[in-house]
Amino acid sequence: MKALVLFGSESDKLVYNPLVADLEKNYEVEFKVLSAHRDPEALRSKMMMDDFDFVVAGAGLAAHLPGVAAAMTKKPVFGIAVEAQFGGMDAVMSISQMPYGIPVGSLPPGDNTSMFDFLEKIQSLSLEEKKMINVLIEPNLLNYEYVNKELDRLKVLASQKNVELLINSKEALDSKNLCIQFVHDGEDINTQKAALHIPLMDDSVRKKTNSAMTVQNWIEKGGLWFGVNNSRNALLFLEKWN
Repeated sequence: MKALVLFGSESDKLVYNPLVADLEKNYEVEFKVLSAHRDPEALRSKMMMDDFDFVVAGAGLAAHLPGVAAAMTKKPVFGIAVEAQFGGMDAVMSISQMPYGIPVGSLPPGDNTSMFDFLEKIQSLSLEEKKMINVLIEPNLLNYEYVNKELDRLKVLASQKNVELLINSKEALDSKNLCIQFVHDGEDINTQKAALHIPLMDDSVRKKTNSAMTVQNWIEKGGLWFGVNNSRNALLFLEKWN
C-alpha cells in the first residue's frame, strides 16, 4: 500500500518526520508540503493523480488541509492535528467536524498510534469481513431520543451500502471486526483500539462552547474520531477501504 503524506507547512517537520519514518516501515510513502490555502491548485492536481491508497494530512490552526484533501479524493484520509495553539483544539475541531459525506478520520494531537492500529486491522480483513461492522453503544443510551435518531440514520445508510451492523451483540465484542463506538457525556470513556468514535450530544449540550473542550478531552484518550452525531461519516470512511 502507498501512503500520500501531506502537511501544510515545512515548520511542522517535528511532527511529520517521525510520522513518515514510522509509515516507511510498512508502506510506500510519498511526502509533500502543500497548503490548502497557498497551493490549492497544486493540491488539486496531486489529488487527481490518484496514485496512492490512503492520505495522511496534517495541519495546525484552521487545519483545512485534511478536509480539503478528503473533498478531492475517493481515498480514505486521516487527519493529523498539529499543536500550534490551544493544545491543538482548534485543529482537532476543524478536522473532525467535517460535513456529512466528506469523512476524515481524526487523530489525537501528538499520538498516531490509533492510525497504525487501524491500518493493521483493516489490512487483515477480507472484503466480506469489512461489510460487518460492530456498533458499541451503552444500552442505557437507547433511552435518549437523539441517540436513537443517530442510530436510525446509521442503520439506513448501512442498508444502502449493504453493510451489516452488529449492535451490542456478542459478536460486537469480537476484536476482529471493525468497530464504531458511540461516546456519551457522563460515561467512563474507554476507547477501543482501532475503533471509530462518535461523540453523542443533544442540542442543549452541543451548542455550548465548552462542549468543544469535552470532545477534545475524549479525543485525547485515543482512537479515530468523527464529528458530533455523525456516525454516518465513520461508515463512509470504512467504505473507502473496500
